[in-house]
Amino acid sequence: MLRYGVLSVSLIGSLVGLLVVGCGGNRSAENEAQSTGEEIRQVWDRSAAELEYRLLQAEMSLAKSDSVYLVLDLKANRLQLKLESAVVWSHGLEPASDGMEDVADFCSRFQSGEGRLVRPIVEKYLFEASNKTPDSLLAIVSGAVAVNPELLQRHVPGRFQVLFGEGLILDIRADVQGTPVDKFQNTVKDLRQALRRSLGDAIISLKLEPDEAVTLFRAVNPGMVALLNPPR
Repeated sequence: MLRYGVLSVSLIGSLVGLLVVGCGGNRSAENEAQSTGEEIRQVWDRSAAELEYRLLQAEMSLAKSDSVYLVLDLKANRLQLKLESAVVWSHGLEPASDGMEDVADFCSRFQSGEGRLVRPIVEKYLFEASNKTPDSLLAIVSGAVAVNPELLQRHVPGRFQVLFGEGLILDIRADVQGTPVDKFQNTVKDLRQALRRSLGDAIISLKLEPDEAVTLFRAVNPGMVALLNPPR
């Protein structure tokens, strides 16, 4: 009888131990599931996903047109010209001195707080240029922008700006010994932009090789649409 009592106590102790282990295992599984759920939430960024969706929608809309459009890919640090979503020209962004310090402000102003990713170019302004573009370079440029080389002006831009309105400016410089197009107007424009920059204008200054500067200068014109891909 004593032996059966000892066995019963032993059996009850084993069952209690199994229950404790089982409960601990359940809590461990619950904690693991909760941790996994938190990791998934951290990996999935809602705002980033929404931005990717809006970019896709904007690109699909622009691809329906038969016009070339400019892409400011500040995520990949590239400038591109696209036609029907196909890249016809692409160049990495090399900032001029302190040229990218306004990127965050530029992107914010471009989107206007409404998530806007597409804007038209409202002005192109040439500050200075060399006298003549070599015929071999004209042939390359004309092929890139689908323009008869005879219709292209024969000079290489040393500095020009692409303006999107509302204080958004893309300032392009090339390593060219150029002649100012209009010294007085250049001075006035620089002073005006310096004053407006202190009030919130956003300028991104970039350096391009002379042939790349020619391509971009000839391709972009007022009315052309620009698509912004902001950094994440």
